[in-house]
Amino acid sequence: MVERKLRRAPAESRAINIAASRLDTSATLAPTGRLDGLSSPDFEHQVSALLESGVDSLVFDLSGLDYVSSAGLRVFVFAAKRLKSAGGTVRFVALTPTVQDVFRVSGLLTVLDVEATVEPRDRVEVA
Repeated sequence: MVERKLRRAPAESRAINIAASRLDTSATLAPTGRLDGLSSPDFEHQVSALLESGVDSLVFDLSGLDYVSSAGLRVFVFAAKRLKSAGGTVRFVALTPTVQDVFRVSGLLTVLDVEATVEPRDRVEVA
């Protein structure tokens, strides 16, 4: 049996940054950096908290997302299923080419509401 240990460079091990905005029951989350097995638990916690607080319309602005792993995709699917079952909506906007490739290969481009650009109403202002 061969065992491999994967190591990350210090710059890659940082937590994901998530900008958020909310208006009534609508919210936009704009993650930047890498959404992977290390960062997805924190991201999932924030998404869950929003959904539990009554958000029924969620936009993921993925224009700053450099990478997404299957763990990150799982959070997106979790949010989409939960909102759909509650009669809400979720949209994924402004996917970077790398993230769009992952969505395409995983088949999510055809089952999730994916849009090319961020509408002004969905933009998150980062201070």
